[in-house]
Amino acid sequence: MEAAEQCERLSCPPLDEPLPLKAFCAAWADEAAGGRALIWCDESADAASAGALPDVLGRLGRGARGAVVVGPEGGFAADERAMLATLPGALPLSLGPRILRADTAAIAALTVFQACVGDWAPPRRD
Repeated sequence: MEAAEQCERLSCPPLDEPLPLKAFCAAWADEAAGGRALIWCDESADAASAGALPDVLGRLGRGARGAVVVGPEGGFAADERAMLATLPGALPLSLGPRILRADTAAIAALTVFQACVGDWAPPRRD
């Protein structure tokens, strides 16, 4: 609250209620994703590193929409990984060799997304 007062921003956008992963996956698939990226943070060896994201997300262009999914403190179970991998636009992301807390992983993943397609992204030269 102190930080919000300090920057004179006293409103926050509304947040949806948390969903169980299965319900989120069903909703994502039903919406057909519309070219949106779904980055899910996964510490498994076959996940792309954050360094690969500019190439992948850069093709979406500035202002692209997407979602970031962060697993529980112990990581995703094998069946959860399989469920996420089948979704349109899904891209597993490794945030490096260290296991991060869920709240820290979310901030790190959003920072990478913002750097690739958000306000920090370089303009496209098509």
